[in-house]
Order: sequence, then C-alpha cells, then structure tokens
Amino acid sequence: MNRFNEYLEQISPHIQRDTRNLGREWKSHLLSEITVPEYLHPVLTWFEHCGKGTRGSLVHLAAESFNNPFSSGINSNIKKYAALVELLQNALLVHDDVMDHSNWRRNGLSVPAECASRLHAHNYANAEEKGTGISIALGDHLISWLQQKLVDLTPHEKNTKLHSLYTKYQTSTMAGQIQDVANLDLEIDKESITDLYASKTGAYTFTLPLVLGYVATVHTIDFSITLLLECIGQSLGIIMQGLDDEAGFKNKANSYHELANDLENHQPSLWLALMLPLLSHQEKVLLEKIWWGGMVTRDETNYVKQLYEKYQIHQKAQDIYRTEARLAHELINELDLEPKYVKIWHGLVQNTLNP
Repeated sequence: MNRFNEYLEQISPHIQRDTRNLGREWKSHLLSEITVPEYLHPVLTWFEHCGKGTRGSLVHLAAESFNNPFSSGINSNIKKYAALVELLQNALLVHDDVMDHSNWRRNGLSVPAECASRLHAHNYANAEEKGTGISIALGDHLISWLQQKLVDLTPHEKNTKLHSLYTKYQTSTMAGQIQDVANLDLEIDKESITDLYASKTGAYTFTLPLVLGYVATVHTIDFSITLLLECIGQSLGIIMQGLDDEAGFKNKANSYHELANDLENHQPSLWLALMLPLLSHQEKVLLEKIWWGGMVTRDETNYVKQLYEKYQIHQKAQDIYRTEARLAHELINELDLEPKYVKIWHGLVQNTLNP
C-alpha cells in the first residue's frame, strides 16, 4: 500500500473529529452573534464535516517530519491548525459552488442549493438568489473567523510570520478563483494555466498545510525549507487540478454533466490549452460555438470528447504531470528527512499522480 495512504488512513479519523469540533466552535460563535432561523441550522452543520482529511493530514505530516531534537516539539495546537485548513477548504468549496452554479457536493446538495431548498419550503420569493447570498456570507464569515482563530492559537513569537504566510497563500487562492470565474476568452496558453493551478490549487491544498505544519513546529524557521515546500505544493497543485479538470472525460455516469458544466462555465483548463493549437479551422469554429452557446447538449459534449481523444490530450497532459511529479520527488529529497518520512512524502506525490 502507498505509504501516504497508510498515513492518511491512520490519521483521518482524528482529523474528522477535530474538524467537527472546530466547526461546532465556529457555529456556536456565529449563533452567539446573530440570529439564524432554525430551519437553516442544518446548513451550518455542513461546515463541520470534511472529505478525506488530506489537507489536515499534511499539517500533521509536516509537523512530525520536522520535529527533530532541535525543534520545540509538536505544537499543542497542531490539531486545530489541521482542522483550520479543512474548514478553510469548506468555505472555498461554497464559493466554488456559487461561482459554478453547482447544486451537488459530497453526495448531497451544495450549500447554495440547500439554502435555496429550505427557503423554498418556507415560501420565500427569489429563494435561489437569497440562498446564494446567504452562502457567500457564511463562507466569508468562516474565512474571517479562521484568520482570527489562527492569531489566537499562535504563540506571540510566531504570530506575525505564520499569519503573513497564511494570508499570502489565501490571497493567491482568491486570485485564482477570480481567474476561474473571469475567464472571458476561449484561448489561454499552457503556461498561464499551469501558473493558475500552482498558485490556486497548489496554495490551499498543499503549500498552506505543509508550511503551516512546518512553521508552527520548528523553533527556528529555515526559509529555504519554506521555499521547497512551496515549490512542492505548486507541482502537486498542477497535477491535482489538471486531473480534476479532466474528470468530465472519464467513462462514468455523471461525466457528461461535469464536462458540460465546465464548458458552460467557461472553465479554463490545461486540456483546453493543449487542444486549441491542434484544432483545424472548422473544429475550432464548432468548439467556439459550443463554448459561447449557453447550455451544452450531450451531443456537443460528445463532440468535445472526440476532439480530446483524437488529439491524445490526456497523454500530453500526463507528460506534464510526470514532469511535475519528478520535480516534486527531487525537491522532497532536498528536505533531508528521516527515511520513514521520505517514503510518506514520496507516497504523497504518487497518490496525487494516481488518485
């Protein structure tokens, strides 16, 4: 079994529990400040849960990996740091669902759709618009609360540096979200896309938790290590987001809808950047018609899939993923970790490349 998967399987239940606890703390704080109708309380509960706990596990992994005899020891608040990055992910997912008009998340209704459903049940006019507004406000409140929580948790001597790094990666993520939703051109070059993946997905999925775990644990920060962690996170972000954006091409029941949504939302992606220069004039004209045509039909989606297969886009993207994976492996070897942790970190790369 992949060493990182073994590590994640072992620590995930603890992260799930810690995330629930911190989520309940946020919910309690929110309800102490304002009155939220009882029928919307289940929406607040959504924020208490996390997925596999991958981001939280990276906080723990970095904290343990660099906890050598010259360190200050594992920070007593490391569990809350791990839960913090999981809750941040929840807030960002809500924003994603608002921007992408997505009704589904984690095998259930998304927060905007759940809000709208409950408002509909109470006969509110314009329930969708009101539900969207509530969802954005909840996500924004949680993000702000987490920033304050980070300050409260962090010892004075590290507060400024840790908060600065947290804000840096969060700002990078938000810039990537703007790029996603403001993509008003069909053509975007490969380098711009990989930069977007690195600065968005890389920042909040990998770099933030790894740097948070490292800086929170060590007595003296080595900024060369921080830079290495950032570069590892960027490479893994390119791999993860690239593969995620190709999900609509997989042979599964909902892949048609995934790809159709990406096309309707003008989602910038590596596969599209790789495909465009290869198309004939006629193929490009048809793709532009699909891109700007509003609701995408199944036939139109199948046409895009045919282009994807014809020009072997996945194989071309795989070459980029493998290059980034090799770079991440090389950077991990520069971290000078104990052998057992080296295996886990290399397993992380493999898990990202072959989820």
